[in-house]
Amino acid sequence: MGAASQTAEGIVAARKSLLGGAAGRLNALSPLATLARGYAVARDPKGKALTSTRQFRVGLEFELLLHDGRVGASATDVEGA
Repeated sequence: MGAASQTAEGIVAARKSLLGGAAGRLNALSPLATLARGYAVARDPKGKALTSTRQFRVGLEFELLLHDGRVGASATDVEGA
């Protein structure tokens, strides 16, 4: 194997390593990875995330987005700020 071939293989190996690290960091930040850890996202009928109790009122229909689908829900009680 020539020196150029070894150099090219070294560059490819280094880039694969960098790409693997970047993919791992992206996966850690992925909303889907967060859902897979057991979290859910509440969304209004238009799909906007509901992130505060101030966005809810008794009777509000919303959906919970989970890692394997969605669940329709309705607020029966709201406590908080």
